[in-house]
Amino acid sequence: MTEPEGHEPAEPDDEEARPERDGGFPGPEDLPRSYHTERMMLMPRDPEWLYVYWEIPRERVDAAIAELGVTAETSKTVLRVHDVTGLIDSTSGRPQLAQSKDYLTHEVSLSSDHWYIKVERAERLYCVEYLVVAADGRAVSLVTSNLAATPTDRVSPITEETWVTGSPEGKHVARGTGPAETKWLEGEGNIHETLSSSGSAGRPQNVPPSEPSS
Repeated sequence: MTEPEGHEPAEPDDEEARPERDGGFPGPEDLPRSYHTERMMLMPRDPEWLYVYWEIPRERVDAAIAELGVTAETSKTVLRVHDVTGLIDSTSGRPQLAQSKDYLTHEVSLSSDHWYIKVERAERLYCVEYLVVAADGRAVSLVTSNLAATPTDRVSPITEETWVTGSPEGKHVARGTGPAETKWLEGEGNIHETLSSSGSAGRPQNVPPSEPSS
């Protein structure tokens, strides 16, 4: 599996160098770099990787640095990745980060606004904090992401699927579970009427390659 790495975002293009677009429709280069909000969004990429992006006004970061009584040169900004499986408050639905002992830390630059994160286990629930940290370990948390669950890394235990197919003329309906035991049923009308009368309406449908022989 290719392992992506966190990296610095590219600088926006010079507005004067942006080409005119046909029809006046906006393109990716026309979108603003910032929406002047404060948010952090987390999503799973696969069982082993998370992707997070954020927007935090620089004045919020500067205020946290001032609160710690340090400078930008003597502090750092970090992502703290919490495994919050089993740590969700039943009343508020929010993670109890004060009880989190299982977390990873990634240092990021002030200009970063997204990051790929390698996690240890699949089928776990995660959230990410963005913090400003002083050299002595004191920290100010600025924003916390939503919750995101990594999917399973195992083959699905479901091996028998119920399915329905129909002939091109809509006169026959095949029903079965799994790859065997197919039975063809005669239909009075079209396939939709047949499915409805047999109690199978709404199930997946497709057309078999040839007319059944019996």
